Amino acid sequence: MVRPQLERIEIMNTVKEEDQLVGGSVEKPEKYRSFPADLLRCDNGYKLVGELPGIGKESLKVSLDEDVLTIEAMGADYHSGLTVLRQEVARGNFLRQFRLSDAVDTQGIRARLENGVLLLDLPKKERFQARNIQIEG
Repeated sequence: MVRPQLERIEIMNTVKEEDQLVGGSVEKPEKYRSFPADLLRCDNGYKLVGELPGIGKESLKVSLDEDVLTIEAMGADYHSGLTVLRQEVARGNFLRQFRLSDAVDTQGIRARLENGVLLLDLPKKERFQARNIQIEG
């Protein structure tokens, strides 16, 4: 029996052509930017927090293909017709992919968007959750 790597949630490089974005859901990876994301461990699983400034729920897509979680967001170009003097805020289309470990209960994944911050709950399967074992005798 092969043991899964419990702590491994791999961040995939989505810009290189050789990756071709698993499943071909995106035709031109070069038109996407990455966005900052934190991966946190909690008692019953993991939390993924991503910053997507200016992105609304209607332009955000979170999908799962086998063990690959894809986050894709289409941003509006609010600079259209203006001369940019300085640009620090990320804008445009965003894409990140994460390869999930066997420990993640993919049926229980939940996502919400609050003020441009994407919050994903990635629960562990019950058999991978820590528990106390009662001592008999």
